Amino acid sequence: MQKKTLTPERAGLRILAVFLSVSMVSSNSLQISPVPPKPRVGEDVILSVTGIPNEVRFYDWYRGNDIAADNQILSYNRNDSKVSPGKRFFKEAEIQSNGSLKIVNVTKEFQDKYTFSILANGLQNKEVILEVDANPILHITTMINYHNSLVTTPGPNSGLSGGAIAGIVIAVVVVVIAAIVGGVYAFKFNKSGPL
Repeated sequence: MQKKTLTPERAGLRILAVFLSVSMVSSNSLQISPVPPKPRVGEDVILSVTGIPNEVRFYDWYRGNDIAADNQILSYNRNDSKVSPGKRFFKEAEIQSNGSLKIVNVTKEFQDKYTFSILANGLQNKEVILEVDANPILHITTMINYHNSLVTTPGPNSGLSGGAIAGIVIAVVVVVIAAIVGGVYAFKFNKSGPL
């Protein structure tokens, strides 16, 4: 049996086959995840897209069970950053340059299936289900931010700033410590007499 030799043409074909298979695997790495995973009513959410090949020029977002024209939210052209609204467009939807869809001030009505579509090595779609938490309990960070805005927002006659108050407190503490140390030294000096 004769052993086949690897000619430069065959080597080139093998390298091309490996390159195409690697590029097809990398193009299938398209992922979507909601951030935060389950937003509360009134929060903003980003349907964050990763793994888009660089050569893709158009992004399409759909809402519902399929990618029919009647379900299109919007289309985005990367060449000129042009956004074309579809039949299911809503004013709370904002496309980002990386293809992610931001929905501001989420309500329970936005809970649905969303599909991101690109044309790269054929049509690629990725679906994500957006769940909205209608629980009226505020996040602890929201409560802290609200409290901080009440405390740190100066009014027209707010008086001293927070830094000035902290400086005064530190100065008072230093004076009290110095007085205590001086008192202890004076007490010992008077009791034992001059050195």
